[in-house]
Amino acid sequence: HGTQSNPSNQPTYSNNSLGGNAVVTFDGVDDYLAHNSLGTTETATLIVLLRIHSVDSQWETIFGTDGSWQANSGETHLLLYRNLANGNIRANWATSISDQSTDNKFSGIFSSINEWLILTAVIDRNSFNFYSNGSDFGSGEKVDFNNNFTNFRIGSWYNLSTNGRFFDGDIAEMILYGSALDNINRQKIEGYLAHKWNLASELPSDHPYKNSAP
Repeated sequence: HGTQSNPSNQPTYSNNSLGGNAVVTFDGVDDYLAHNSLGTTETATLIVLLRIHSVDSQWETIFGTDGSWQANSGETHLLLYRNLANGNIRANWATSISDQSTDNKFSGIFSSINEWLILTAVIDRNSFNFYSNGSDFGSGEKVDFNNNFTNFRIGSWYNLSTNGRFFDGDIAEMILYGSALDNINRQKIEGYLAHKWNLASELPSDHPYKNSAP
């Protein structure tokens, strides 16, 4: 339910792109959506079904809260970054903390250019975990977390009233919860998405919803 009133910044609605369903295509130049309904929360779960077109040595933003990074407003972002040494893509959850610095909590590594991926980030009061197509691919200690999700962007970084670090790729579906889902409910959402979008083959063999939808 994100919105964009400026036509020049609107991503493209692409029909019949995945499993007969439409997806939203971001051009990596100036496309983004804005949202303002979740409010404050101490925990969160973000699940994104996406396809990356390209990532270079600059951060690209899948999800980011509004604010000012330099002013230490507690902005938080889910970012992508290409490790040029080996070509892998890093998924990173970063939050602005004290003394105008950044806290890069964890960098999961995967490679999925032009491949559909269910990417999950679960943030509770003590830690956070990343999952790729239902498989655990890293966790870390939560040092600080901005609990204000009242305003956030999909596909761009918002800093000092300026959008940047735009996402280049497709987003089929994004689900954001104001709580840290347990493994049972996380796997239900992954199974729902995988079967809805005809991606069940990407789930690991031991996933409870590999062969049938929840």
